[in-house]
Amino acid sequence: MASDLEICTNRRRNVRGQTITAKLPRLRWGKLHFRIMAKSKEFRKLLQQQRPPRKSKAASEPALIEREFTEQQRRIIAIIGTNKSGKIHRVSKDRLIIYRDYLKATLQLPCPAIDTADFDEDENATPQPYHLIAIADDDNLLFGIVAALEHTPTREIATAPLLDLEVPESSVNYQLVEDYKTWYLKYLA
Repeated sequence: MASDLEICTNRRRNVRGQTITAKLPRLRWGKLHFRIMAKSKEFRKLLQQQRPPRKSKAASEPALIEREFTEQQRRIIAIIGTNKSGKIHRVSKDRLIIYRDYLKATLQLPCPAIDTADFDEDENATPQPYHLIAIADDDNLLFGIVAALEHTPTREIATAPLLDLEVPESSVNYQLVEDYKTWYLKYLA
């Protein structure tokens, strides 16, 4: 039988002289891959015996989620879910609204924050104390989710993208904000 396989793959004809065309799924023997289709039933049976059994998708999905994703990615998946292929959703207007609504419901406000956009302009700038007081309803794909801030000494209200804010690690909101920043920066289409 092995000689049948060698004859068929080398000559593109089987023992009976029937032609073989390249139209079946990829088969694997060791490191060598073939794409072949036999016109004889005996040869097809031989190929099917060589194939490993297929696993059902339902049984393998939970194992894939546990193996492939980090703890942070699992938290992101719990918020926005995965697409049909099991990957984390890309940033889109709809997913941004879902994430914004989630943050509105779970963030404990007000919380201290620092606007890092000030440091991008001047490296010697001192951090200005702000309080994150709300998540604004206006968001777009360019800036992401926008937050309302209160400047602590002057009590002036300003807005800034949530991406530009640093929340202290001691805050209960730190992980939520960092997860959002990671998702937005990594999965922006």
